[in-house]
Amino acid sequence: MSSTPSSLPVIRVGGVPEHFNDPWHKAIAKGYFQEEGVLVEWVTIPNGTGAMISALKAGEVDIIIALTEGLVSDIAKGSSLQLISTYVESPLRWGVIAGKDAPYKSIEDLKDQVFGISRYTSGSHLMVCVMATERGWHPASLKFDVQGNFQNLRDGVNSGKSAAFLWNYSTTSSFVESGEVKFIGEVTTPWSCFMMASTKETLSEKREVIEKVLVGIRRACYDFHENPSAVAELAAEYDIDVAQCQEWYEKTSITASSGISAASLNRAVSALYNAKVIPSREVDLDSLYDSHFAELTLDIESIDLYQKPELVKYLYNNLIASGIASGPVEYTDLLPFDQHHYGGVAAVDHCAEAIKASKESNILNIGSGLGGPSRYLAGKYQSQVLAVELQDTLHRTASELTSRASLSKSVHHLCGDILQLGQHLKSASFSSVVSWLTVLHIHDRPRLFKLCYDLLQPGGTFYAIDFVKLNKFTKEESEILRTDIFAQAIPDMISYKNQLKLAGFELESVENVTENHTKFTVDRVEEWEKNEQKLCGIHREDTYNRLLAFYRKARDLHLGGNLGGIRIVARKPFK
Repeated sequence: MSSTPSSLPVIRVGGVPEHFNDPWHKAIAKGYFQEEGVLVEWVTIPNGTGAMISALKAGEVDIIIALTEGLVSDIAKGSSLQLISTYVESPLRWGVIAGKDAPYKSIEDLKDQVFGISRYTSGSHLMVCVMATERGWHPASLKFDVQGNFQNLRDGVNSGKSAAFLWNYSTTSSFVESGEVKFIGEVTTPWSCFMMASTKETLSEKREVIEKVLVGIRRACYDFHENPSAVAELAAEYDIDVAQCQEWYEKTSITASSGISAASLNRAVSALYNAKVIPSREVDLDSLYDSHFAELTLDIESIDLYQKPELVKYLYNNLIASGIASGPVEYTDLLPFDQHHYGGVAAVDHCAEAIKASKESNILNIGSGLGGPSRYLAGKYQSQVLAVELQDTLHRTASELTSRASLSKSVHHLCGDILQLGQHLKSASFSSVVSWLTVLHIHDRPRLFKLCYDLLQPGGTFYAIDFVKLNKFTKEESEILRTDIFAQAIPDMISYKNQLKLAGFELESVENVTENHTKFTVDRVEEWEKNEQKLCGIHREDTYNRLLAFYRKARDLHLGGNLGGIRIVARKPFK
């Protein structure tokens, strides 16, 4: 006999009255929680993360859905809160807003200018610090003016009291459309934007019941993404423009997942420390979450090279030093700074020759990074390129550079996991699929190769430069590959070729390029060590040291004799 609603345990869930919390309301209305044997009462807390944390500590609610940075900050300062789930995996978009008649045209124009903020330690303050870190601006150069509310911030940029401010993108859109202020760019949180949390005491007392709540909300999250009417329903219920709602829906992943990204937590901790919100960057990640409900996950953004993010800072610092930090550029102006793969421009030319790149080519670049090879193929060979990059920070930077180089009609950027995005791309639509040191990061290589085969036109070419295993890795090498390179189960050359054949490819050429890779990594370290003073002057010592440490590890791996390089050209046969 099933329990009656009045006899079921009750869990009170607190959150803001915004559309990303719609799965909770749907789950309650559809009885998902009751089916699991629990009643959920939704408690609207309109004043944001701080108010939700206070309500949680006061025992007014059992679970909250709040901004990741706010939760991490509170726990790092010693509170009894614990993370139990990643609710929204995607980042939060922040608009960079200037006055309607302000002279600023790009984010780089704001360097050394005054930023309006609502208060210190707020999101508007923290995200300026995040933006500065990405751009390589020195934290000491940041200037702030505390202006309180959103209205004052808008007035501040129009009066000239401040040059710009950062605010939630969707909240600001209507004010941009009315002409009151203007967007000059956007920044996204380099972490998953919303997480679920409770207190240690509540988790101990209500562990089994909260498990049931998580089952119910995950079911509703799945429904949310599978519902073909979701956009229309959200737009009507929350009074959102349909086009804006569609854009948000396509870019948002609401999962209530048990996985919590180590990279997300590390980046939030780093940003909070840089903004002087927390006293130390040495935070034990395991202290932030309850391991009964959640587990820490490692992804490519967990490695130091991308976590800071060093490549983006390195790029912007070089652009500043070269006097091309803003305004239009030629793609050739960027070549010294945007070709981070082994072999540089010469490697792209070799690829172009192998795939016979031309203005008739439609190329898919997997793991496009900062977009250098994609822009080069479009600029020199007039090809159309779809550049797919997993990491949002690299994707946004690449898109900005492509726009500045006036190549947006030839290079189209997509952000996401190719294994997921590829399912929505048209079969047999690309003449070539290319990648440079990207496949090594993808664990399910057979699935990737089959996807590439399906996306290629008959006679289309698969081109990749990648790692292969020559001999068994030492324990130390395996650890470096796992934690510093994020290389997933590197195969030997025979296995690599067999996986491509099983996907249906015919192998056209397979080259052992280990010697080239080794020379490149050795020369790179020597160049950096020789030019230490100059490079520290451009990039600051901390960035220089972190990049040099990474380059040394890559060099040592290649000198060890167990890691090799492969350049492979395969073709989808005509049928």
